[in-house]
Amino acid sequence: MPWCPNCKNEYVEGIRVCADCGCELVESLDEPQKTEEETDDVVVSAPVNEDEDDADLPSQKAPKDARLKGVYEEASQKAAEYKSGAFTLIAVGVAGIALLLLLLSGILPVQLSWRSQPFLCLVMGALFLLFLALGAASLRSGKKLEKKAGEEKAWKEELWRYSLEHLSAEQIDETCGRETEDTEELLYFKRMERIRETLFARFGDLEEGYVDHFAEELYGKLFDEQ
Repeated sequence: MPWCPNCKNEYVEGIRVCADCGCELVESLDEPQKTEEETDDVVVSAPVNEDEDDADLPSQKAPKDARLKGVYEEASQKAAEYKSGAFTLIAVGVAGIALLLLLLSGILPVQLSWRSQPFLCLVMGALFLLFLALGAASLRSGKKLEKKAGEEKAWKEELWRYSLEHLSAEQIDETCGRETEDTEELLYFKRMERIRETLFARFGDLEEGYVDHFAEELYGKLFDEQ
C-alpha cells in the first residue's frame, strides 16, 4: 500500500499523490526520502559526453585569464627591480655599520657586558657587511640588465615594424585554420600559434618567452582593439 512520506498516511492502491500535502507517495516508509526543501536545492545537470570535442561547445568569448600569460619579464622592468633592491640593501648595510660604530664608541646609551659585546658586534658586523655585498651584486646585475633592456627595445621596435607591415587580423584568420564552429578560446590559441610561427620564421634567434610576450601584445592590438 502507498504511504505519504510526510504525513505518514496510508492510501489505497492507485493513488500516487497525497491529498493533504501534495507529496508523491512511496511504497514503504522505510525508503529514505528527500524533504521538500532538499528537493528544491537539487540542480539537474545536462549529461556530458566526455568524448565530445571542445569545438562542439557553444562559442563564447575567452576570458583573459584563460589566455596565454607570458611569463617573460622585460629586462627594463627587472633592471628597475634589481636597482631598487640594491639601494635598499646598501642603505640598510650602511645604516647598520654606522649604528655599530656608534655602539662601539660608546655614544649610544647601551650597556653590554664585556662577554656579550664582542659576539654581538661580530654578528652584527657580518650581517651588515653581507647586506652591502648583496646590494653591490644586485647593482651589478641591474646594470647588465639595463644593457639587455636597450637591446630589447631595439628588437621590439623591429618586431612592431615587421608585424604591422606583414600581419593583419584578416590575414591571420585566413591562414590559422579557422573554422566556423571554433569557440572564441580555441580561435585565440589558433591565432596566437599563427603569430608565433610567423615571428619565429622571421626572428628565429629570439627567446621563446620574449616572442610569446610580444605575441600577446600584438594580439591585443590586432583583435582586442577592434
